[in-house]
Amino acid sequence: MVATIKSEFNPNLGLSVFNNHAQLTDEEYERLKSDCEDYEAFHIFVTTAATDPLMLELDEFVRDYQGVKERGSDYDSEENENIGAGRYPSPMLLTILILKEHEHVSFDLLARRVRYDLSFRYALGIDDIHCSAPSESKIKSFARAVKLFNESKSLELGRSYSIFNEVLKNLGISTVRYFGKNKYTGILRLDSTLAGSKIAHHSRPEIIISVLKDYLAGLSFEQSESLTLRTTEEWPLIMDILGIGGKKMSYEMSDSGEAVMRYLGFALSSILDDVKKGIISETAEFPLLERVYMDQFNEKTGGPVLKPGKEIKADSLQNVNDPDASYANKYGPVQGEVVNASEIIAKRETVTDEDGNEIIRPMAPHVLTGIQVETAATGDTEFIDESAQEIGNACGHAITGVLGDGGYASLEKSQELKEKGINLMTTELKGKESAFEYKLQDDGTLLVTDRRNPEITCVAIPANTKNGSRKWKFTFTD
Repeated sequence: MVATIKSEFNPNLGLSVFNNHAQLTDEEYERLKSDCEDYEAFHIFVTTAATDPLMLELDEFVRDYQGVKERGSDYDSEENENIGAGRYPSPMLLTILILKEHEHVSFDLLARRVRYDLSFRYALGIDDIHCSAPSESKIKSFARAVKLFNESKSLELGRSYSIFNEVLKNLGISTVRYFGKNKYTGILRLDSTLAGSKIAHHSRPEIIISVLKDYLAGLSFEQSESLTLRTTEEWPLIMDILGIGGKKMSYEMSDSGEAVMRYLGFALSSILDDVKKGIISETAEFPLLERVYMDQFNEKTGGPVLKPGKEIKADSLQNVNDPDASYANKYGPVQGEVVNASEIIAKRETVTDEDGNEIIRPMAPHVLTGIQVETAATGDTEFIDESAQEIGNACGHAITGVLGDGGYASLEKSQELKEKGINLMTTELKGKESAFEYKLQDDGTLLVTDRRNPEITCVAIPANTKNGSRKWKFTFTD
């Protein structure tokens, strides 16, 4: 944490440091409260989520996914029926995953901060500083279970589902009902940010080798001995490659790179075949191994072939420590995700302060209705869909307008929302000014004006596109 608190690792401090601070100096306690202020929203979320019936459904899914052995022998079922992933309740683990996106940290750094950072522990509702925290493997396992849970619910409901947004939506409904929907406008505000992940750039060999090593390390002795790969003549060479490691191998494989990658592709393919044939069972690390194989190799008759660099997609695995991070080149290269937030805006009122000055303030808190996390290459317009109206209705307040910056501007989306009775309002795009000015006419045509010479105009013609998107073409004689 930012401030130094001498009692952070003091075994004599006692319990409930946030509620009983008798052994902290006034200065220490004020620093502690200051550090925790930014995490108040997370503290509210984890407390609210604990009472949400959705957690019971998630708990049941997690238990089925992880099995009894994943819960360990040290949890007390009588003390906490809402066991989540072991003795750690699902609302806490769910909030940990949200903190990961908020802080843009990898899983290993996330686990350390959950264990030692008092502001993190306050956010999670862990008052007892001697209480253990979830390990990195527990958090990863839960993250995988949540992803599968969302996918399962999406198939069941026939629409995109996210338990994060469902809990947020329920919290939003409660907020609007508490303050009264007459204090809210019909405007939904959108904003997005490119969240860079604090992970090191890894070369393709580093990614493949790290995933393969993690997978092999997670196998039981019986499964490891059952691998078909162990009986092949390539096994000793593959073990040599893994022993050298991905980073060093990247520097030393200039002449032998093609052969090294071929051996790695063979190893991944062999493991995939073993799982498909039932020779070995899937493990928690298997989905990542399967993903890397699909990212990096093409299946050919003679065996796997490394994909050319131009075929590697932006959402391919960037680093094993942050599987969700993707690549984008926006204002420079970045590895991470695009995070989009939507909120219903409260009405404003004019009040008089203590000094007699009139000030304008919201009549109620703005209500956060949803958070979407997509690959770094996702455009803002892809976040605008019919869910805006659905979320508004769920909160008991019909949405009549969507407000965002210029990145959300789209003729197609504007028309789609207009048909639903929703007005799309955007500001101008920032950055370099366009050479032309575009204005949609009442008859549906697009008038184009040369900014350098406003007297020169022409009418754009709709262009045919393969994917059905709406584009225009125009030609100036000058």
